[in-house]
Amino acid sequence: MLPDPPLSDLLTTPEFDRLRLAEWFEARLDDLATDATRAIWAAVPAYRTSGLEEEVMTHCRQIFAVFARTVREGRDPDLADFPQTTGHAQKRVEVGVPLADFLKAFRIGQLSMWETLQAYPAEGAEREAVLITLVSHVMRTIEVGSSAAAAAYHQAQQYQIADLERTQRDTLERLLDGQPLLDQHRTTLAHVGLGGVDPGYVAIVATPGAAARPAFAAHAPGMVVVRHHELVGLVPLDADVERVAKELAATGVDAVIGTSLPHSGYDAAPDAYREALLAHDTLEGRPGLLAFGAISPLSYLVRRPDPTVRKLVRPEILGFFTDDLAADGVYADSLEAYVAHDLNAKEAARALHVHVNTVYYRLERIALKTGADLHRFEDVVELLVAVRAVRLP
Repeated sequence: MLPDPPLSDLLTTPEFDRLRLAEWFEARLDDLATDATRAIWAAVPAYRTSGLEEEVMTHCRQIFAVFARTVREGRDPDLADFPQTTGHAQKRVEVGVPLADFLKAFRIGQLSMWETLQAYPAEGAEREAVLITLVSHVMRTIEVGSSAAAAAYHQAQQYQIADLERTQRDTLERLLDGQPLLDQHRTTLAHVGLGGVDPGYVAIVATPGAAARPAFAAHAPGMVVVRHHELVGLVPLDADVERVAKELAATGVDAVIGTSLPHSGYDAAPDAYREALLAHDTLEGRPGLLAFGAISPLSYLVRRPDPTVRKLVRPEILGFFTDDLAADGVYADSLEAYVAHDLNAKEAARALHVHVNTVYYRLERIALKTGADLHRFEDVVELLVAVRAVRLP
């Protein structure tokens, strides 16, 4: 099949007065834009609640003017003829009009243009030349215009994603720092489902952040951003964080996820973050999900040693566990397993995958080297605090 001849050849035939056609068409631009907009509103539901009627009418008129101008100039349309499409695409993205509907509306507008062109007053050879030429020109206008629209829409989407990422990060940082929120921050919170006077939420801290983010976006929407290697955020109370953890495990992502207690009000965000971070750190790198509420008071106390507590621990105990953790840490691991299983050496051995006599030996060695009595509660607590102090200096 031979390719279509260039428009410049068709528009210079003796039978075709392109200037007269362009003037005739330009005189109808306003009415045509109105009719095309009405047709779009009737056929594309997404536009009916968009509030863009005047804007769409302007866009239609601009497209039809491109058609008239290129006919007048005797050339094919190109991408440079559609500079306004970028701004129009941005508005469609902002109000949530899908790309498919954007392109459908574009085609409806072109169909309205074609129906108007069929009323061009011409007879005989001139009419035949007009119809043959305009079929080709309308198709080329649709092709180039649709390409410009699709490219502009995708670009607008990328800008929106980048802007949302920036505003979410800024909003989250202000919340965690306890700074007052501005109107744009409250708008961002409302956009992610955390708006209102007294919003309820939980904080999350997850690693690896980049790998965990898609699952949170799918099942626990809210405000989540990657900060360094962590994913940090606030998600609504009904967010399915357990499903996120299961999906990540099923896909081979060794995610470590900590969540806070339920909180309400933006002022509680710093406390919520600290709770989620502590729950995350309590897992010590083991994949899984841990809620702050599942941490016992004793575990909380021994996992947050401050400098004063460290000073109260006997030097010989700190020295013993410093040397142990510098080696392989088997004594610290055995002590923690022993305490975690209610001072039951057999259960501790099962958890450590060693013989029970090995656990007994290690506990006796700890008692011998530190002078602690593992049957005395305060001594056991001091040993745990020492392990925490050395693990988290």
